[in-house]
Amino acid sequence: MAFGILRIRKIFGKQELLKTANHNDRKNGIVNADPEGEVIRFIGGDNTLDEAVLGRLRQLNIKYADGDCLGVEFMISASPEYFREQAQNAGEWDKEKAEDFKNVVKKWLIDKYGDNMVHGVYHLDESTPHIHAVMTPIYDGKLYPYKFFGTQEQMVELQDSFGEAVEAVGLHRGLHGSKAKHKDIKEYYRAVNEKTQIKGLPEPKAFDLPETPGIMSSKNKIAEYGKACAEIGASAQRKLVSSLIEELYKKALLYDTAKERNRDISEFLDENEEKLRIVRDVPVAVLEGIARDIEKNRKKEKSAEIVR
Repeated sequence: MAFGILRIRKIFGKQELLKTANHNDRKNGIVNADPEGEVIRFIGGDNTLDEAVLGRLRQLNIKYADGDCLGVEFMISASPEYFREQAQNAGEWDKEKAEDFKNVVKKWLIDKYGDNMVHGVYHLDESTPHIHAVMTPIYDGKLYPYKFFGTQEQMVELQDSFGEAVEAVGLHRGLHGSKAKHKDIKEYYRAVNEKTQIKGLPEPKAFDLPETPGIMSSKNKIAEYGKACAEIGASAQRKLVSSLIEELYKKALLYDTAKERNRDISEFLDENEEKLRIVRDVPVAVLEGIARDIEKNRKKEKSAEIVR
């Protein structure tokens, strides 16, 4: 089941507005973005984000202080599996689905916020299509973000409204009342972009393989060569993920009662989603070996503490 994803962030002051504009409008290079990838500005015409926001404030003669909320950014995407059959194939997506998603979101934003919705870009230069849209929280001739986003009820209504809109393209709203904590905007951004998720994972170092047996080598020698290569590759893979597995394993030990596990499992999965995704494709035999090593070391540490 694929879900629509919506997060919002308030933009305070001109400095933060310019920083957001640099990112959304690609004024500067973005580490995780393909410089040849497509960025579509679908709300706001040719205006950059700062031009759109500040221009509207000038047009309406709205005064503001440096720390005021000048805009509210909507970050909108969907589960990677919605855009492509294989979620792990970062950078690939169905163009028709991506276009339908953009059109539905655009209509929803404009219908909901009217002239306050001043800027929207569709980023197709990263791992998964996603939208950055900004509205000016103007009500009764002044900046009044609380009028739109001031209560829990308003936030629930926002997610409900968005969920109803994206149902048209086969997406679902997140669960009501979920205990899973909302990710902040930076964590969400990492979740949208699988390439970024594995950025902190150390790259496997090159390793030397045994000399390749000749064409006339015996079956036994060829089998020995294959076994040696497999052992070297498995060893490298173990080193690559062992630190992540150890951290997850230790956390899992905290959930050693059925009551705690039933109560907290959604929060545990939410908090460790990125790390779990990194190791999900590692062969079970490798994971079992790492788990055995961790358990062995844990018992040694426990024994040493008893002796002391």
